[in-house]
Amino acid sequence: MLKCCMFINEQISKIKMYIKNLSKKQIQSIYMIAGLLTVAIACVIALQFYNSNNSKQILQAATIYQRAIIASENHSISTADKTAKFEAIAKQHSNTSYGIFASWKLADLYVTPTKLDTKTFNINIANTPKAIQVLQQSSEANPKSNLTNITKTRLAKLYLISNQTDKAIKTLQSTADLQNNAYPLMLLGQAYLQQKNKTKAIQAWQKAEQDPNSSPEFKKIIVQLINNTI
Repeated sequence: MLKCCMFINEQISKIKMYIKNLSKKQIQSIYMIAGLLTVAIACVIALQFYNSNNSKQILQAATIYQRAIIASENHSISTADKTAKFEAIAKQHSNTSYGIFASWKLADLYVTPTKLDTKTFNINIANTPKAIQVLQQSSEANPKSNLTNITKTRLAKLYLISNQTDKAIKTLQSTADLQNNAYPLMLLGQAYLQQKNKTKAIQAWQKAEQDPNSSPEFKKIIVQLINNTI
């Protein structure tokens, strides 16, 4: 240990002597390099700290989401309790994938039909504004996520149900993969049809037909929509 300390002291002394023999300009350059190295090291440490915290947040969100999913399958747990679990994830972890998934589940729970809320039993119309709000918040919190395209498609569908056609069209047009995705194109066609613009509706459905990833069954639905509109 003593030898090690002595060696370090010797090296420090040599460095000091070396610096003394340098010109003022060379010393300034060394200080500048040392400063840049210090900043770089600080950035690396900060990045590692951020990644560590980010990983912890994602792990926490995943754990809570898994519990919420299990609870949602339990028929003995009330809808209010199920909703509260997904609300917590959507609020506390809004900028994670699990926060996005939670917003989808939450919107579905809001519009789940009950005998008291609707005559058609297809959707809970009264809670549509709440479902729209949670999807809007998720979309705004995750502008760069590919999952947000799905969020926007779900949001556009709710806009159509609530007769907010202009918002539906604007939302669909803001999705990154609109021109290559049959389902949002189908919704876009329905939105144009609500505006009584048959030409644009058919054009949107014709584009939807060209999606190579669309199933034959879905293409039949598109063809039927076109035929019923012509």
